[in-house]
Amino acid sequence: MLDILKNLSLDRRNILCGAPEGVDATLLASLARETTGRDILVVMRDGERAERLEDALGFFAPDASVVSFPAWDCLPYDRVSPHPATAGQRLAVLGELCERQKEGRNESVVMLTTAGGLLQRVPPPSVLSDLRRKLVPGDVCETEVLARDLTAMGYNRVSTVMESGDFAQRGDIFDIYPSGALEPVRMDFFGDEIEQIRAFDPLTQRSSGKRSEIKLDPASEALLDEESITRFRNGWRELFGISTGQDPVYEAVAAGVRHAGMEHWLALFHTHL
Repeated sequence: MLDILKNLSLDRRNILCGAPEGVDATLLASLARETTGRDILVVMRDGERAERLEDALGFFAPDASVVSFPAWDCLPYDRVSPHPATAGQRLAVLGELCERQKEGRNESVVMLTTAGGLLQRVPPPSVLSDLRRKLVPGDVCETEVLARDLTAMGYNRVSTVMESGDFAQRGDIFDIYPSGALEPVRMDFFGDEIEQIRAFDPLTQRSSGKRSEIKLDPASEALLDEESITRFRNGWRELFGISTGQDPVYEAVAAGVRHAGMEHWLALFHTHL
C-alpha cells in the first residue's frame, strides 16, 4: 500500500482500480491523509457497495470529509420521479460543492458515487449556486415569498412535514425539511423576522435543539420558475410539435404544477446541463 501511495503523482489525475473490498477503504483513508487539498472521486458498481464503503471510511478516516452522490432510483424516462431523499441528497452535495468553489475553500472531499451517478447530467453550477439560501435567526424574510420560492425549487406544501422536500406553514411557524438534511427544522417568525430555528423529530413533531442556521437547496433538479417553464414549453414544442398538449406532463408543467416523472425531461428546463 505504501508503494502505491509513493507512486502517485499530485500534478496529474490518478486512477486506481481493482482493490479488494476492505482494502479499498484503508487505501482511500491513507490517500486522503496524504493528498491534502485534492479531491478524490470513488466510482462504485452500485449504491449498496457505495454505502458499505462509506461506513468503512467512517471507521478508517473519521476526520475525512466524505460525501455520497447517488444516482436516481428510477429508470430513464419512466413516469416516476426519483425519491425525495435521493433527489435531496444529490442537490445538497452539488450545492455544497458550488458554495465551496464560490468561496474558494480548498478542503479535500472524498466523493462516493456509482457509474450511473457519474454519467447522469446535472444542472449547471451557475443555477445551483444562485439557488442555495442560508437563513439565520434575525433574518427578515416574507413567508409568502419563501413559500413561493420553495414551491419553484421543488418542495411540496403539506399539512405535516414528514420527508425531505416537504414544507408547511401554520401561522408564524414555518416547517421545512431541507434537501440532504438529517432532520427537518422549524422556524418561528415574529412578523417577517426569524426569531429562532429549531430541529424537530418528524415522527413526534417534538423539537430536538436550536440551530444557528439552515441551508436550503432545491428539492428537485427540475425547477418550476417562470423562465424554466417557458424553456420547457418551447423545447417540448420543438421536439413534439404544437399539437401535443394532451400529454399530462406537458399540461402540468405548463400550468406550473409538478408531475411525476417530469425530472426525466431535465434538459428542457435548463439552457444546458
